[in-house]
Amino acid sequence: MGGSQRPEAPAETTEARIALALGRRDADALAGVYDRLGPAAFALALAIAGGQRERAAAAVEAAFARIAAEVDDADGRLTLDAWVLTLVRQEARLLRRVPPAPAPAAVAPAPADLPRAVAEAVALAGRSLAEAAERFGLAKLEAAAALHAGLDAGPSSSGRGS
Repeated sequence: MGGSQRPEAPAETTEARIALALGRRDADALAGVYDRLGPAAFALALAIAGGQRERAAAAVEAAFARIAAEVDDADGRLTLDAWVLTLVRQEARLLRRVPPAPAPAAVAPAPADLPRAVAEAVALAGRSLAEAAERFGLAKLEAAAALHAGLDAGPSSSGRGS
Protein backbone atom coordinates (compact mmCIF):
# COMPACT_ATOMS: atom_id res chain seq x y z
CA MET A 1 0.00 0.00 0.00
CA GLY A 2 2.70 2.48 -0.78
CA GLY A 3 4.31 2.75 2.64
CA SER A 4 6.66 5.36 1.22
CA GLN A 5 3.88 7.96 1.00
CA ARG A 6 3.67 10.23 4.01
CA PRO A 7 0.35 11.61 5.15
CA GLU A 8 -0.03 15.33 4.59
CA ALA A 9 1.23 17.29 7.57
CA PRO A 10 -1.22 19.44 9.50
CA ALA A 11 -0.96 23.17 8.82
CA GLU A 12 0.61 23.84 12.23
CA THR A 13 3.41 21.38 11.55
CA THR A 14 4.03 22.76 8.07
CA GLU A 15 4.02 26.31 9.42
CA ALA A 16 6.41 25.33 12.20
CA ARG A 17 8.78 23.76 9.66
CA ILE A 18 8.67 26.92 7.53
CA ALA A 19 9.30 29.09 10.60
CA LEU A 20 12.28 26.92 11.57
CA ALA A 21 13.66 27.12 8.04
CA LEU A 22 13.23 30.90 8.08
CA GLY A 23 15.04 30.97 11.43
CA ARG A 24 17.94 29.16 9.75
CA ARG A 25 17.92 31.92 7.12
CA ASP A 26 16.86 29.43 4.44
CA ALA A 27 16.41 31.47 1.26
CA ASP A 28 14.22 28.76 -0.28
CA ALA A 29 11.83 28.97 2.66
CA LEU A 30 11.58 32.74 2.29
CA ALA A 31 11.04 32.35 -1.46
CA GLY A 32 8.30 29.81 -0.74
CA VAL A 33 6.55 32.21 1.62
CA TYR A 34 6.84 34.94 -1.01
CA ASP A 35 5.49 32.66 -3.74
CA ARG A 36 2.51 31.80 -1.56
CA LEU A 37 1.78 35.22 -0.04
CA GLY A 38 3.34 37.67 -2.50
CA PRO A 39 0.17 38.38 -4.49
CA ALA A 40 -1.93 38.92 -1.35
CA ALA A 41 0.85 41.01 0.22
CA PHE A 42 1.10 43.20 -2.86
CA ALA A 43 -2.69 43.62 -3.08
CA LEU A 44 -2.81 44.68 0.58
CA ALA A 45 0.10 47.10 0.18
CA LEU A 46 -1.41 48.51 -3.02
CA ALA A 47 -4.71 49.21 -1.27
CA ILE A 48 -2.97 50.97 1.62
CA ALA A 49 -0.67 52.89 -0.75
CA GLY A 50 -3.65 54.30 -2.62
CA GLY A 51 -2.85 52.49 -5.84
CA GLN A 52 0.79 53.63 -6.01
CA ARG A 53 2.49 50.52 -7.37
CA GLU A 54 6.05 51.65 -6.57
CA ARG A 55 5.18 52.26 -2.93
CA ALA A 56 3.33 48.96 -2.70
CA ALA A 57 6.30 47.09 -4.13
CA ALA A 58 8.65 48.90 -1.74
CA ALA A 59 6.42 47.99 1.21
CA VAL A 60 6.38 44.31 0.26
CA GLU A 61 10.15 44.33 -0.23
CA ALA A 62 10.69 45.98 3.16
CA ALA A 63 8.30 43.55 4.85
CA PHE A 64 10.08 40.51 3.42
CA ALA A 65 13.43 41.94 4.49
CA ARG A 66 11.98 42.27 7.99
CA ILE A 67 10.69 38.68 7.85
CA ALA A 68 14.19 37.45 7.15
CA ALA A 69 15.68 39.62 9.89
CA GLU A 70 12.99 39.29 12.58
CA VAL A 71 11.75 35.73 12.25
CA ASP A 72 13.21 34.87 15.65
CA ASP A 73 11.11 37.65 17.20
CA ALA A 74 7.86 36.70 15.46
CA ASP A 75 4.69 37.06 17.48
CA GLY A 76 3.81 33.48 18.40
CA ARG A 77 0.14 34.41 18.76
CA LEU A 78 -0.16 34.96 15.00
CA THR A 79 -0.03 32.46 12.21
CA LEU A 80 2.86 32.88 9.81
CA ASP A 81 0.49 34.27 7.18
CA ALA A 82 -1.02 36.78 9.61
CA TRP A 83 2.44 37.87 10.79
CA VAL A 84 3.67 38.38 7.21
CA LEU A 85 0.60 40.40 6.25
CA THR A 86 0.89 42.43 9.48
CA LEU A 87 4.46 43.38 8.53
CA VAL A 88 3.31 44.30 5.02
CA ARG A 89 0.54 46.48 6.47
CA GLN A 90 2.99 48.22 8.82
CA GLU A 91 5.48 48.91 6.03
CA ALA A 92 2.79 50.18 3.66
CA ARG A 93 1.46 52.54 6.33
CA LEU A 94 4.96 53.85 6.99
CA LEU A 95 5.58 54.48 3.29
CA ARG A 96 2.19 56.15 2.92
CA ARG A 97 3.42 58.86 5.32
CA VAL A 98 6.53 59.59 3.25
CA PRO A 99 5.96 62.40 0.74
CA PRO A 100 6.07 61.18 -2.83
CA ALA A 101 9.35 61.52 -4.63
CA PRO A 102 9.41 64.42 -7.06
CA ALA A 103 8.78 63.52 -10.63
CA PRO A 104 12.00 63.03 -12.52
CA ALA A 105 13.11 66.24 -14.11
CA ALA A 106 12.92 66.51 -17.82
CA VAL A 107 16.14 66.23 -19.70
CA ALA A 108 18.14 69.31 -18.85
CA PRO A 109 18.23 71.83 -21.66
CA ALA A 110 21.44 72.48 -23.51
CA PRO A 111 23.60 75.11 -21.78
CA ALA A 112 22.71 77.72 -24.41
CA ASP A 113 18.99 77.18 -23.71
CA LEU A 114 19.36 77.07 -19.92
CA PRO A 115 18.79 80.81 -19.25
CA ARG A 116 15.58 80.77 -21.29
CA ALA A 117 14.43 77.50 -19.65
CA VAL A 118 14.98 78.90 -16.16
CA ALA A 119 13.24 82.15 -17.07
CA GLU A 120 10.28 80.24 -18.52
CA ALA A 121 10.08 77.99 -15.46
CA VAL A 122 9.93 81.00 -13.16
CA ALA A 123 7.93 83.44 -15.26
CA LEU A 124 5.57 81.17 -17.17
CA ALA A 125 5.23 78.08 -15.01
CA GLY A 126 5.04 80.02 -11.75
CA ARG A 127 7.90 78.14 -10.10
CA SER A 128 10.04 79.75 -7.47
CA LEU A 129 13.70 80.33 -8.19
CA ALA A 130 14.54 77.53 -5.72
CA GLU A 131 12.22 75.12 -7.56
CA ALA A 132 13.74 76.06 -10.90
CA ALA A 133 17.24 75.59 -9.47
CA GLU A 134 16.31 72.12 -8.20
CA ARG A 135 14.63 71.17 -11.46
CA PHE A 136 17.69 72.04 -13.53
CA GLY A 137 20.26 70.82 -11.00
CA LEU A 138 21.67 74.27 -10.30
CA ALA A 139 22.74 76.11 -7.18
CA LYS A 140 20.37 79.01 -6.41
CA LEU A 141 23.03 81.53 -7.41
CA GLU A 142 23.51 79.77 -10.76
CA ALA A 143 19.73 79.72 -11.29
CA ALA A 144 19.55 83.43 -10.48
CA ALA A 145 22.30 84.18 -13.01
CA ALA A 146 20.55 82.01 -15.62
CA LEU A 147 17.23 83.72 -14.87
CA HIS A 148 18.84 87.14 -15.28
CA ALA A 149 20.48 86.09 -18.56
CA GLY A 150 17.21 84.60 -19.78
CA LEU A 151 15.27 87.74 -18.96
CA ASP A 152 17.95 89.92 -20.57
CA ALA A 153 17.84 87.80 -23.73
CA GLY A 154 14.06 88.10 -23.98
CA PRO A 155 12.29 87.38 -27.22
CA SER A 156 13.94 88.92 -30.26
CA SER A 157 10.80 90.88 -31.12
CA SER A 158 10.49 92.52 -27.70
CA GLY A 159 12.31 95.68 -28.68
CA ARG A 160 14.75 95.32 -25.80
CA GLY A 161 18.25 96.51 -26.26
CA SER A 162 19.48 99.81 -27.63
